[in-house]
Amino acid sequence: MGMEREFRYNELVFLNQLQTRYQLFTSRVMQGLYAVNQEGIFLAKRGKTAKQRFLGKGGDIVVAEKVADWGEVKSVIVMNVRQENVANRPSLTLNILSPVYKEIGDWRVILKDGREIVIPNVDDPYNKLNYVKTRFNLMF
Repeated sequence: MGMEREFRYNELVFLNQLQTRYQLFTSRVMQGLYAVNQEGIFLAKRGKTAKQRFLGKGGDIVVAEKVADWGEVKSVIVMNVRQENVANRPSLTLNILSPVYKEIGDWRVILKDGREIVIPNVDDPYNKLNYVKTRFNLMF
C-alpha cells in the first residue's frame, strides 16, 4: 500500500512477536511481524526489528510498511484461538515438564473493499484487540 517508514519502537503496538527464543528455529520467523498505531496496520521488517529490539536501546528504529488505514477496516475477527507453551527457560526439559501457557490466536481483518488481512499468532488476541480499539478510539 505504501512506502516503508521508520518508527521508534515505542510508537507501535506489536501484535505477533515471537514468544520464545526457540521459535527462532521454526517457520514462525518467516511470518510477517504486524504492528499498529493511530494511523493503521503496518507490516514491519522482522529481521531489523528483532536486531534492534535485542540491543534494547530506547531509540530503536523499526522499518514498517502500511498495509491498511483504520478507515478501511470493516471488522476484526479473532479466530483459531489456542493455548501454546511459551516457557523460555534455559533447559528445554524444564520447559516441557513445567510448561507456561499463553493464549494465541489469529486476527482476520476484513476491509470495506472485501479484502482480508490475516495476522497470525497474535498473543492474547481478545485483550489485545480491546486494547487497540480503546487506545486508538476505533469503532468497527
